[in-house]
Amino acid sequence: DNGNFKFPKEEAIANDGYLFVTDTQGHRVQKFSTPLVEKSETEEIVLEAGTHIGYIKTDWDFIDGNNSNNRPEEYHVIDFGVEDRSFDADLTEIKTHWWNVRANPLDYFTEELKNSILSQYQPVYQKMVDEGTHPFTNLEDSRPNINEIGKIWGTWFKDDITDAFDQNFGSEWSIIHLTKTADLSKETFWEILDQNPDISGILIESKMNKLIGKPLYNDSPVGQNKFFIVSGDDSVGIGKKSNYFNDNEFLYVKYQVKSNSKNQLDDILTLEVFKKQDFDEYTNFSNKAVTFRRGPIKR
Repeated sequence: DNGNFKFPKEEAIANDGYLFVTDTQGHRVQKFSTPLVEKSETEEIVLEAGTHIGYIKTDWDFIDGNNSNNRPEEYHVIDFGVEDRSFDADLTEIKTHWWNVRANPLDYFTEELKNSILSQYQPVYQKMVDEGTHPFTNLEDSRPNINEIGKIWGTWFKDDITDAFDQNFGSEWSIIHLTKTADLSKETFWEILDQNPDISGILIESKMNKLIGKPLYNDSPVGQNKFFIVSGDDSVGIGKKSNYFNDNEFLYVKYQVKSNSKNQLDDILTLEVFKKQDFDEYTNFSNKAVTFRRGPIKR
């Protein structure tokens, strides 16, 4: 459907006033007329050139026409992003790769439009404050690189996939994100933090497409997980991952980060998942372990 994106990446406004958006994973370019900011009768998003591109709140009840979470989405935001070739996030050795040159769109608006966007966002933000279960909500804090050298925190790519952003994008565990508690939006995540005072962070597992390569565990990825360091530290140890909304669904995760230099792109993460914490924490990994790298493209 028009206005639904699988992986929006670039946009351009033509001389005749039309907006074109490249939808990478949808394998198409969408075209929008741009006289007003509203939703048209044909369900297209209509934008005014030079205004709130990047942060558009809609009243769609479902994303991509169906609700995978079996619960209505009361708000939805299209985030177009910005590619800036003068920006370097140090996320890959290929300096022109979009993963390396993406920047926070909010920084590219005039102060007037920036303040307008933040003002329009405030009711949505307040709703998330009331709910207390949303970990990433600060539009002004959009750090592209949260990787920490020699530690589990940051973004990891499954090492048996050559390019994480090709046609295999979003396959099970192809990308995982481990974000420590200190980097979460506490004002909108307060309920989870109050209920789990010992939480170390959150673990996000990709699960959009079917598995490629070795599985991390037998079941399908949960998607959003709470992550607790049970023993060790944030480089080597045992963690427990539990379902974001169901503490009865949990697994233990043995992890080790090997850092060969001061360059975070050299880090390798090894994970092995167990159902019970009844194993020797210091034994070697078995052949069921899965390795992850820092960069999206295998070196």
